[in-house]
Amino acid sequence: MASERLKDISLHFLIRQPNKPYSGKIRQFDQQFVENLKTPENVTDDQLEEYRKLILKASIEELKNYDVVLCTSSGSSSKRMRGTNIAQIIIDECAMCMEPEALIPLVAFKSAEQVVLIGDHKQLQPIVINRHAKNLGLQISLFERYAKKALMLDLQYRMVWCSWCSLVAVHENAVIVTIVLAHCRRMVCGLRRHIVYWFLSVTPRMKSEIDEIWQQISRLQNGTKFGR
Repeated sequence: MASERLKDISLHFLIRQPNKPYSGKIRQFDQQFVENLKTPENVTDDQLEEYRKLILKASIEELKNYDVVLCTSSGSSSKRMRGTNIAQIIIDECAMCMEPEALIPLVAFKSAEQVVLIGDHKQLQPIVINRHAKNLGLQISLFERYAKKALMLDLQYRMVWCSWCSLVAVHENAVIVTIVLAHCRRMVCGLRRHIVYWFLSVTPRMKSEIDEIWQQISRLQNGTKFGR
C-alpha cells in the first residue's frame, strides 16, 4: 500500500478518484470485498474475474495520460502498460539487476528510442545465491557488461564536497549536530556548502566542538587533505 504522500501518483488510488470513468464500479467492488472479509466465500469467481478485468481496463486508460511511468523491471511487462507509448527507458540501480531482469523492459518496449542504465557495479552486484547460476555468469549485470562504455557523473547533490574524511559529531544524551562528509574525489557537490543541521541545546563545550568541525570543513574546502 502506498504511503499518504504518494497517493497522488499511485495508480491504485488514481483509478479510484471520483472523476475517473471506472471509479464508481471499482469502489462498489471494494466495498463488497470489505464487507466479506470474514466470509470470502460470498464473493464468486465470476465477480473476481470481472473485478480483475475492470482494474486492468481502468489502469490501461489511466496510464495513457502520463509522460513518465515509474515501475519495477518485472512490472514493466504488465498488461496494464499496453496503452503507454514508451520512448525512453531508464533503469536505476541497474548494476543490482540480474541481466534477465534488466532485459524485461527492453523486450516489452521494443519501440523505445533510448535506453539509459544507471548504477555502480563496483558497489552492488546482483544477489545470486545459487552457485551454479553464479558460475554461469548470472551475477554479472547488463550494466557491468557495458561498464567500459559508461559515462561517469561529475556532479552530485547529496553530499558535501570533501577530499578524504568523514566526520560525525555525537554527544552523550542527544545527537546535537551530525555532519557527514563522504569520500568523493571525482564528484563536485552541486549543493556547495549548504549543510542543514539540527540541535537541541548547545553548551560551551559543544559549541567549541561544533566550531572545530566547521574549521575542519573550511580546511577541506580549501584543499587541505586529511587522513581517513
